[in-house]
Amino acid sequence: MKEASGITHSKTLHYLRLPCIPHVDGFIVRTSTGLKLDELVYRQRLMAAEFYQEYIALCKERNIEPHDGLLKSLKRPCVAVGVNGHATLNLRTTGLDEQTCGLLGKLLSVDRLFEQIDLGDCALSDGAVCNILCGLTTNVACRKLNLKGNNIRGKSVESLGHLLGQNRTIESLSLEWNNVGMLEEPFMVFCEGVGGSTSLITLDLRNNQISHQGAGELATALKRNTVLKLLDLRWNNVGLIGGRKLLEAFKFNKTLDQIDLNGNDVPGELKKAIENAARGNMEIHKLSDEFQRRTQTLAGELAKTQQDHVRHCDHLMNRLDEKDDRLRKTNRYATQKVEHFRELLEERKSAFNTVTSKLARTESELLLVEQKAKDFEILLEKERLDKETLGSSYRAELSSAQQQHGILEMRLSAQLADLTEKHNDATVEVIELRKKAETQAREILDLKELLANREADFKLAAASGQERLRKEQHKHSQSIREMEQLREKEIERLHADQSLIEKSLREHIAKVEEQRRDREEEISKMKALMVSERIKGEEELSQTRQKLKSDQEFHIQHMEDKLRLIHSAKDEVQQMNSQQACAISELQTKNSSLSMSVDNLKRQIDSLQQGIASKHQDIEKAKQDVQDKMGEKVKDAEKEIKTLKSAREKLQKMEQQQEERLCQLELNVDKKNEEIKHLKEKIAMREADIVWMREETTQRAHALQTAVRNYAQPFSTPSN
Repeated sequence: MKEASGITHSKTLHYLRLPCIPHVDGFIVRTSTGLKLDELVYRQRLMAAEFYQEYIALCKERNIEPHDGLLKSLKRPCVAVGVNGHATLNLRTTGLDEQTCGLLGKLLSVDRLFEQIDLGDCALSDGAVCNILCGLTTNVACRKLNLKGNNIRGKSVESLGHLLGQNRTIESLSLEWNNVGMLEEPFMVFCEGVGGSTSLITLDLRNNQISHQGAGELATALKRNTVLKLLDLRWNNVGLIGGRKLLEAFKFNKTLDQIDLNGNDVPGELKKAIENAARGNMEIHKLSDEFQRRTQTLAGELAKTQQDHVRHCDHLMNRLDEKDDRLRKTNRYATQKVEHFRELLEERKSAFNTVTSKLARTESELLLVEQKAKDFEILLEKERLDKETLGSSYRAELSSAQQQHGILEMRLSAQLADLTEKHNDATVEVIELRKKAETQAREILDLKELLANREADFKLAAASGQERLRKEQHKHSQSIREMEQLREKEIERLHADQSLIEKSLREHIAKVEEQRRDREEEISKMKALMVSERIKGEEELSQTRQKLKSDQEFHIQHMEDKLRLIHSAKDEVQQMNSQQACAISELQTKNSSLSMSVDNLKRQIDSLQQGIASKHQDIEKAKQDVQDKMGEKVKDAEKEIKTLKSAREKLQKMEQQQEERLCQLELNVDKKNEEIKHLKEKIAMREADIVWMREETTQRAHALQTAVRNYAQPFSTPSN
């Protein structure tokens, strides 16, 4: 096959270097020197040419004629280049047979070029579909597969399930206008594949004859799936049972964001509940993404601050090392000068007798030097006092910052207490609603019993009547049964609504509690970080103070040693006034350098204070973020209260509807009374019985009115 094509995959770079134009059975590939094509485009066209030649070679080996439609689709220019560096294989309405599908499946099992494969409206048989799907089980490149309008059912559905269970690259699958849900066992295998899939994101199952049983199997699969985000089930036969099972699946599945159930005979309320569950999953994804983004930003800021602290410490250490080196150099220079002075003293011992007359002058100069030394000591004491005042001011600032932090913690605790009180109030309201629902259910049961007793009495009275009244009694009993059925249906609907509302409230309360726990954990973590940062800052301050104290002590000791040397040199060297003056000038320069070093240290302390202030600002920003989050939680609780109010309004509307229906019942009773009056004229012998019937009907009407009023009184009082 490679010899027939004339181009091998290993020689692609060689062809890219040469300005030649190879030709391969309908594929003309040109390099960047010819038509300015990209290297990636060139490789893709080579891979498409290889696929074409491999298909022809397989057809020759098995003595099969190549399919014209497949050859035309492979020769199209859109096959070679895709959006993300891959190609698309468009075989829509080509009408492939089973043999060509077998060859195509074998080629696709090893292919790494086609990212999208479109086999829509190809009228494929079961064997053809199985061959293609068996080949795609080991494919690594295909991400979107379209099998629209191929009448897929039976074994091909099972092979689809095996494909989804084994393949790890297919993200989108379109099965519109097929018969996937016609048979139960193959659809169970398909659902197992959907549940075990780790890559499928979108699934299109429109017009596939999926019943409520198939919807149940699909719901069990969704409970295990953790990847699927979009599911299209339009125009199937899911029904009410299937919708309930899908709603139960949302308790376990937290990844499905969109689901479409139009044209499935699903009630509107159940459909809304499913859509609300999907929206809840979408909101959870958004919240998790925002939380991850915020944690990443906080981690980045913390890393930056740590790097800045490390750089600052390194800079300080380098400065201290430089100062140590300078001090060592000055000490070496001083020792060298002392040795030089000794040599000079040894040389000028002979001239000691000639300078005795100048002793008075030298003594006076020595007194001046002593006065200057005392002045230097006074200056050093002033510097010590200034440093002590600075340390006290730093301590006062730290204590004030700690007090502010304690005040902020108290405020946060108070806000948390308020939120807990609001949560408790909401729970109390939920309990009251449940109690009201129970009382309503009890009253409804009592009404049912009354109605049953009155119906039994009415039947006994009607049986004692004549044969002419049997037809009318039969009609009346039928109307009463219909009204009872309507009442029972309404009562069941009310129960279902109440159960759905209770479930939604419980789920929402659980979510709010989980969010509250997460926020408490975040607050504890932030507190721990703040405490650790404070400890680090205090340790750094203590270290800097210790270093400053040690440096000052070292400098003081050094000065004391020098003064001792000067006093000892008084007795030995009284004739060297000029040399002592030089030594005094050197001491002055050293003192000036020491004062400069002290100023530098003060500047370093100021920079450290600025860093601490920036840390406090960061902590305050984090506290403000936490307060904003708590405000958002309060807003969510207010929204929940609004939903409860809307539910109460719905219950009031249902009560009004019940009252209207009772009025209609009273009108019907009046009509029956008029009919009985007309029958009186014809049947004079049964007037007493008819009067008795009228009295019973009037008593029933009054009893119903009183029961309705008693039933409506507890609902009218809270609405007022």
